Amino acid sequence: MSDELVILKAIFNMTARTALTEDDIRKTIAPRKGQEKQIVAYNLCDGSRRQGEIAKKAGLDGGNFSKAITRWVAQGVLIKLGDGNDIRPLHAFPISVESSK
Repeated sequence: MSDELVILKAIFNMTARTALTEDDIRKTIAPRKGQEKQIVAYNLCDGSRRQGEIAKKAGLDGGNFSKAITRWVAQGVLIKLGDGNDIRPLHAFPISVESSK
């Protein structure tokens, strides 16, 4: 991992933690019960994998996952690194699969 990516991840993580709670992120990515695959996919968005690889590992449809990523970016819990066919999503910070409530 390049130094620039490490720095970017640290800045994004620290900034997100000041603005968002784990529950905020959970409500954004998995607002209903039974959406554990969404949380698994979100947590796999660590900037090291392409979105197709993440969808496959999480057991999600690639098209639906692409739409989810678009929503997550718009809601500020994820950014896209790269361009074209080499998009690597980066989450604000990972969350637990179990709700704290």
